[in-house]
Amino acid sequence: MSALKSALARVDPDELIALTRELIRIPSVVRPGDPGATEAAVAAHVEEWFRQEGFDVEVQAVAPGRPNVLAMLGDRAVGPTLLLEGHTDVVTEGDPGQWSHPPFEADVVDGRIYGRGAADMKSGLAAAMIAAAALKRSGARLGGRLVVGALVDEEADMLGVKHLVQTPLGRELTAAIICEPEQNELCLEQRGVVWARVTARGRMAHGAMPEAGVNPIVALSALVREAPRLERRLRMLCARSRYLRPPTVTPTVMTAPVKGVPQSNVIPASGARRARCRCSARLPRRRGSTRPARCRHGRRSRPR
Repeated sequence: MSALKSALARVDPDELIALTRELIRIPSVVRPGDPGATEAAVAAHVEEWFRQEGFDVEVQAVAPGRPNVLAMLGDRAVGPTLLLEGHTDVVTEGDPGQWSHPPFEADVVDGRIYGRGAADMKSGLAAAMIAAAALKRSGARLGGRLVVGALVDEEADMLGVKHLVQTPLGRELTAAIICEPEQNELCLEQRGVVWARVTARGRMAHGAMPEAGVNPIVALSALVREAPRLERRLRMLCARSRYLRPPTVTPTVMTAPVKGVPQSNVIPASGARRARCRCSARLPRRRGSTRPARCRHGRRSRPR
């Protein structure tokens, strides 16, 4: 039997399903301001699983309660190093009452696993873990080193991968397979992302006397209205990709006031807006200036 067939024969679908459900049942929604709402518990579970399987394990403290867990198999002195990458954080579950099944119970119904992170990406992480274990159990001699990375903070600022690439282990990586769900298709290219964070400063006033203040929500709303126009412009500028969807500009969060308690009868002193812009790597640079384009409608003069 070939080494590949031997490893594949050691992939147990029931074990994969069980591990996926275990990971889903450990909530890992990161809630800023709550020190107990991090990836710590699920990272600890991943670490313990790999140690029981006999892997060399490295734990990297990225931020308080937010560790990267990396398991290694093989010898980098023999050949290249391949990373199977997953992440341990998941997006918010929203209102649990809107779910057909509880978000952290990992119910299996008609061959489907229901839960927050079932697709993105506790299942992908579990698949990488099982694949590495199958290779180890088969006794196959690798022509290099395999690393499985369970990284933090993929859903926000990418702190986990930013930390990894600055470490000795990260600098030794030759290539990576990102085990995200892609509708069971191989993704050969990906878009980059730019997060735009904009803060508008106004002047607080009572809602009955708006002329006495400057409303930052108006300026932020102007930016939101411009998002479709910016998206169309980016689609004209970017070279089309054979594999990728066109560029998108997606406003995701608007907050006012930035600090303090929002009140319906008060014009806030400040507001903030976040948006994400996803583009291919083939966006041409504008010649002659490094200054960002202005928002023509985002200003408001002070009342006289």
